[in-house]
Amino acid sequence: MRDLAGEKVFARGAAYHRDGHVEILSYETKRVLAQVAGTEDYRVVLEGRGEDIDGECSCPAFERGFCKHMVATALAANAAAGGEEPEGGGLLARIRVHLKARGVDALVDMIIEMAEHDPALLRRLDMAAAVECEDEETLEKRYRKAIDEATRTRGFIDYARAPDWAANVDAALDALAGLPAAGQGALALKLAERAIDGIERAIEHIDDSDGHCSWLLHRARDIHLDAARAARPDPVAFAGELFAREMEEDYDTFSGAAALYADVLGEEGLAEYRHLAMEAWEKLPMRTGERRGLMIGPVEAGDISVRLLRGS
Repeated sequence: MRDLAGEKVFARGAAYHRDGHVEILSYETKRVLAQVAGTEDYRVVLEGRGEDIDGECSCPAFERGFCKHMVATALAANAAAGGEEPEGGGLLARIRVHLKARGVDALVDMIIEMAEHDPALLRRLDMAAAVECEDEETLEKRYRKAIDEATRTRGFIDYARAPDWAANVDAALDALAGLPAAGQGALALKLAERAIDGIERAIEHIDDSDGHCSWLLHRARDIHLDAARAARPDPVAFAGELFAREMEEDYDTFSGAAALYADVLGEEGLAEYRHLAMEAWEKLPMRTGERRGLMIGPVEAGDISVRLLRGS
C-alpha cells in the first residue's frame, strides 16, 4: 500500500487510522467495506490481499489513484486481521444478525419510518414499487420525472450545496440501476442516456470542485452499459448512437465506447463503428501521412478510437 499510494499519502492515511476515522462496515478475507470520516463520510472498498490489492473510494482524490482513505482502511483491515475484528464481522454483520431476528412486519415498519424522514429513500422505494405495479409507459414517465428533478439545478449550485445535489442524483441512479434486473433493460437504456444528458447540462451551473459530476457520469455510464447488456439493442443502430455520442460529447463519458461496449456490439456493431470512424476520417482535410496513419492503423487493427477525429 505504501508503494501504491506514495509516502505522503500513506502518512496521511496512517494518521487517519491512528485517529480512529475508519469504521469497518464489512470484513471478509479478500474484501473490506469501510466508512472513513474526512471532509465528508467516504465509502471505501478494498479487494485482494498482499501486493494484489485494488479498490475504490468515493472521495474526489481517488481519481488520481490510491488515496489516504484507502490507506487508512487497509491499515484498519490489517488490525482487524490481527484479532480486533473477526472475519465476516463489522458493523453490517452485527446489523444483519439483529435484523434477521426481527419479523417482517417490524422490518417494514422500520423502513417506512426511515423513508418518512429521508426523501431520497422514499423516492427509491417508490421507484422500486412502481416497477412491479405500473405499465411501461407510466413507469417511464415516473422515472423521467425523477431524473429531471434530481439533475435540475434551479440556478447556480455553490460548493456547499453541491454534495446534496449529487446525493439526490445518486439516489435517482440507485433506482435506475435496478431496472435491468427487473426485465426493463430497454427502458433503463433510454433513462440512463437521459440522466447522462441531465448531469452534463448541470455541470456549467455547479461549483464541482470536488468532482461529483465526474463520478456521477461514470456511474450513469456503467448503468447504461448494464442496461445495454440486458436489452441487447440492434448492434448497427447502437453503434451509430455510441459513435455520435463519443464524437459530440464534452466530458469523455463515452470515451473508448467501442472497446467498452464490445460485447454488446459484437462483430457486426464493431464493423459499423469502424466504418463510421473511417467515414468521418475521410471527410477531414488531408494532412500529413504520419497523422493519417495514426488513425488508420488502429482502426484497421480493431482498436477503434475517435480522439484524433474530435481533436482535428
